[in-house]
Amino acid sequence: MSELEKRLANLSPEKRALLMQQLAKSAARENTQQEIGRRARPERMPLSSAQQRLWILDRFDPGNSIYNVTLLLRMVGPLDVDVLSRTLSEIVRRHETLRTVFVSDDEGPYQRILPAEPLPLARFDLTDRPDDKRLHAAMELAREDAAASFDLVDGPILRAGLVKLSHDDHLLMMSAHHIAVDGWSFGILAGELTELYSAYIAGKPSPLPELPIQYADYTLWQRDEMEGEGLRNQLAYWKTQFETLPPVLELPGDRSRPAVQSYRGDLYRYVVPASVFDAVKRVARQEGATAFMAFLAAYQVLLARYSGQEDLAIGVGNANRPRRELEALIGFFVNTLPLRGDLSGDPTFRELLAQVKQRTIDSYANQDMPFERLLETLNVERNLSHTPLFQTMVFFQNFPERNIDLAGLKILPVNIEGAHSGTSRTDATIFASEVGGELQLLIEYATDLFDHDYIGGFAAHLQQLLVAIAEDPGKRLSELEMMPTEQRKRVVEDWNATAQPLPAEATMHAMFEAQAARAPQATAVVQYDDHGEVERLSYAELDARAERIAAHLRARGCGPGKMVGLFLHRKPHMLAAMLGAWKAGAAYVPLDPSYPAERIAWMLEDSLAPVVVADPELIAELPAGAHAVLSIEDALTADVLTAGPPTSTDGIAMAGAEDTAYVIFTSGSTGRPKGVRVPHRAGVNFLASMARTPGLRADDALCAITTLSFDIALLELMLPLTVGARVILADRVTAADGQALAALLDRAEATAMQATPATWRMLLESGWRGRKELRMFCGGEGLPRELADRLLGHGRELWNLYGPTETTVWSTVDRVEAGEGAISIGKPIANTEIYIVDKRMRPLPPGIPGELLIGGSGVSQGYLDRPELTAE
Repeated sequence: MSELEKRLANLSPEKRALLMQQLAKSAARENTQQEIGRRARPERMPLSSAQQRLWILDRFDPGNSIYNVTLLLRMVGPLDVDVLSRTLSEIVRRHETLRTVFVSDDEGPYQRILPAEPLPLARFDLTDRPDDKRLHAAMELAREDAAASFDLVDGPILRAGLVKLSHDDHLLMMSAHHIAVDGWSFGILAGELTELYSAYIAGKPSPLPELPIQYADYTLWQRDEMEGEGLRNQLAYWKTQFETLPPVLELPGDRSRPAVQSYRGDLYRYVVPASVFDAVKRVARQEGATAFMAFLAAYQVLLARYSGQEDLAIGVGNANRPRRELEALIGFFVNTLPLRGDLSGDPTFRELLAQVKQRTIDSYANQDMPFERLLETLNVERNLSHTPLFQTMVFFQNFPERNIDLAGLKILPVNIEGAHSGTSRTDATIFASEVGGELQLLIEYATDLFDHDYIGGFAAHLQQLLVAIAEDPGKRLSELEMMPTEQRKRVVEDWNATAQPLPAEATMHAMFEAQAARAPQATAVVQYDDHGEVERLSYAELDARAERIAAHLRARGCGPGKMVGLFLHRKPHMLAAMLGAWKAGAAYVPLDPSYPAERIAWMLEDSLAPVVVADPELIAELPAGAHAVLSIEDALTADVLTAGPPTSTDGIAMAGAEDTAYVIFTSGSTGRPKGVRVPHRAGVNFLASMARTPGLRADDALCAITTLSFDIALLELMLPLTVGARVILADRVTAADGQALAALLDRAEATAMQATPATWRMLLESGWRGRKELRMFCGGEGLPRELADRLLGHGRELWNLYGPTETTVWSTVDRVEAGEGAISIGKPIANTEIYIVDKRMRPLPPGIPGELLIGGSGVSQGYLDRPELTAE
């Protein structure tokens, strides 16, 4: 009974029926194919198609160990080294491919089979090392051997080494170039090693019959078959599958893809428990599929979730030994089948599995097409940064297992990761095999792209998908849970446990009023020019001015639900106007004097602001419209107060937590600007959170440089006024001049400033030497690592802040430390929730890109024209 027949006899009825379908198709092909048989050897023996590709790759990068394969055996007991050496030499004699080199002339490469000679067995003695150091030293030797290059021209193509750990403990190292062997070959080698060693140690001759054919015969047969009608039909199938090429798979990794693939790699071992794998196999049986098909479908789901791509190609390793003559032959037969997956339309897993099943059967029915020939036919553009056609592979290893039973010796398992060559042929390759009911995964990954922990998470997500699939294969792919329970809780709940009590004051002006009551004579705002201080207001003075403006606004009908336009220069009365609008119960709409007239007109029209507070010299620039203009000078000089500020018992409506505090218009880059409504509740939450982290105290002085029309001005103007600190108000000219701004920071003894990366860079390039007392807040744009590292030496602390206008200025905050890699946007502020979600709004685990979803009490009320829309 052949190995293939033995394997069939042990399969479940469902799997046997499925494989029989494939075997029937293979048998039909065999009937039309000529026997391989022994063939006349030409003077120039060609390479097989698989060998030719490896030969070309070796020519491009001679000495690369990416295609090295290694076998390690630890043998405990009385080893006869001479018998072992004789055994290995006999195996090399039996299989010509193990003593073949690859030379070339003007016509191209060809094989040269060398005469059979004893295989050199390198010897290493580590018995002089301490007992606890020997195995580590042996594995170091194994790693060096696995990474050592092979010379395909001069050979040898196989090498062996024996490491002596003690009198009766040895490690056998065998390394070969993939051009001569594949995974199935090592099973054959192990079987022959067992039979030959046992016979020789007993003084008997070899029990193995001579091989009917050699790899060279297969090569000649393959050349003949490649010109046949059957192969042309297979080529037509593959051309149909890849009429259009799939996009390059871009998994979000720890680093960007380099311009040139280095092939540096590592291994990660992961074990899927038997209980999970058994459940997956049950689902496969119910759908008339194999465990491999279910695993491949689950892997497609994982790749789609990680990359966001729905058109995927995965390289599937195929033993490519469909004929019985090839089952006992050592050589490089493995072929790679590019299986394409279409996950569009969010099918159920059951539907995806049916697709994978059919494509797998069809692909195996057309498995004789050499991958190298397919690449040539499809004219796949080669790119040095990635492998062609697919960037990930799966080898579901089902080649025959051979138990190595050397007479008188105990064979111990060896951790193959310890002797890995340190290479990876693709971005990620999964070697999966069932051992004792468990599914053991060995993941070879590119270290240029991924770190060890990333691959660990990748494997854990794959297992969770298998669990979800087994629970309900009828779920749509978007409904399959990818995050393990603990991780999902951490992402969804723990990281968003940001609940904090809000201040007693319901509005932002009430927070200011509380500070004014506590320290009325403290400086609230100060402004300088080139000659020194221009104006300084205490909390009491600023409060009084705000009350005066509020009275004028109330007299003009401004209250809750109304908007007040602010068309003002950057002077202390701008803060008084802000506070005055709030005290009147209204919201303010900042109108930047530098904006075009058309934009100002649109903002006034959209906000329906009945009153605009303006500097006298700017009034003429306002567009004609249905609004009244209140000169800031009149508002501060004309007395309309008949009594103190209104109270809730005066019958005058007061602004509350849910009333709009201000409206900020977006840039309008996608059309007309939209007015974002921000309620006092959101502003109060924001200011209270910022006061805690990054933090601001009463003895601080914050330099405010941002136009009121940008929402980040709220932090600069109101955060100091709600904690008792002072605002250093920079005028427009100073804020845009690096040297002038640097001088202001020193003159005003600033302890904090918020700016965009562009402004911080302007400061540095102006020659600014920094202030050791300064706490630097950065936001509005991405903060580059190189800029962050420069800033860290120019102040006391550096904080990165992030948030869209719709969620009330900043939603996340993080203190920047020296280090490597991108700068984090940090953690959510108080009463704010942050999620990274896919296009179907499902939370994603860390490291996978998606859309940012922000919710909680820190979001805005919505847009002026669509109040039901919020940032959620």
